[in-house]
Amino acid sequence: MLVGAGYQVKAVADGAEALRQLRANPYDILISDTSVSKEDGLAFYWRVRQRFPGTDVVLMSGSGDVHEALEALRTVTPHYLARPFEAKRLVAVVDDVVGLRRISSRPPPGPGAATDALVGQSAAMVALRDLMAAVGPSDSAVVISGETGTGKELVALELHRTSPRRDEPFVAINCAAFPESLIEAELFGYERGAFTGATQRRPGRFVAANGGTLFLDEVTDLPLPVQAKLLRVLQEGAFQPLGTNRTQSVDVRILSATNADLDERVKDGRFREDLFYRLKVFRVHIKPLRERLGDLPVLVAHFLSAFENGGAKRSEFTARAWAAVKRYSFPGNVRELQHAIEHAAVLSNGGPIEVQHLPDEIRGAQFEAVEAAASEQSLFEALAEFEREYLRRILEQVGWQRCRAAKLLGISRKTLWTKLRAHGLHGRSK
Repeated sequence: MLVGAGYQVKAVADGAEALRQLRANPYDILISDTSVSKEDGLAFYWRVRQRFPGTDVVLMSGSGDVHEALEALRTVTPHYLARPFEAKRLVAVVDDVVGLRRISSRPPPGPGAATDALVGQSAAMVALRDLMAAVGPSDSAVVISGETGTGKELVALELHRTSPRRDEPFVAINCAAFPESLIEAELFGYERGAFTGATQRRPGRFVAANGGTLFLDEVTDLPLPVQAKLLRVLQEGAFQPLGTNRTQSVDVRILSATNADLDERVKDGRFREDLFYRLKVFRVHIKPLRERLGDLPVLVAHFLSAFENGGAKRSEFTARAWAAVKRYSFPGNVRELQHAIEHAAVLSNGGPIEVQHLPDEIRGAQFEAVEAAASEQSLFEALAEFEREYLRRILEQVGWQRCRAAKLLGISRKTLWTKLRAHGLHGRSK
């Protein structure tokens, strides 16, 4: 299971051999059954933790260890598996441990760490950086697509930084931030008296970016008349400012970005097809964060380091807080994650980051309800709930065949029947 997920694994027969291996080599994670050694399973856990503090331990428990397993889950380690479990569950738990280790071992922040979100080790991010490295040194127009908060302007800045124009201006404009009546004047400039309120001459963004790069954010919001004028600049390298017949020549590389479907805008006539092909010599697409969750621990560590650089103490995530972050879809993508980490780092004040330090939308009403219910349970209630859920899972696994379930659980059919009646688990009669 784990080798298939890309991990290097050493299997040993018992606890004594595990200790010998740990003494001989450093290991990130030990996965151990609570009955692995002659001593008590939890005693073995503590022995490992005391002697090898750099190794995280994932505990597994079988059917005969329900009470011990629950105690481990509640008081010892958040990294816990109840047998039987699916392969994906084991891999998910190990991934969680690796994520937390990566966060806790984060390096000191570098320059620009607070805003640089182009980090990650997923296949999508590696492919993105490779494409940027190939396209950046060219003078070609590029369309950068992706949802809000994915880092489109950061991609544009990197493309400019790796181009021959790196020492010339980088000028950005959000095309959605200006009304239709003003966007043309903002881009191409105007002469004094060109329109009401034009009390002095203004050169515009194209002139400001001359020799460098002009980044048109939300380019799909440009009105059609302005699109026609932009097309002429791309074709001829010249335009006429408002209020004059004088032609202004410019040498500008155009990078544009959108979170809309540009192809769809062309089909429905809201964006000129000829301009579309001029702008889209290359297309760079940034995947949303929910499609590259493997980058989460890298990004969290990155942002935590950045906020520590501002004077905050070093903060660490608890396993439950990390689970809450992982289950959230982040509709605002990396930008939302950055703000969430800042929020949590400030509230934790250098201590462990708990679930309550996260923004409300990440905690979620359902997660808070689960937290409240758990805190109100007595140990007896928690044990009963755990046993009921475990019995249900075993019975579903064997198709509610009670003979097979009793054998798997290591108890008699009569004991199983008594427990089923006590927990109200009737199921199918087999």
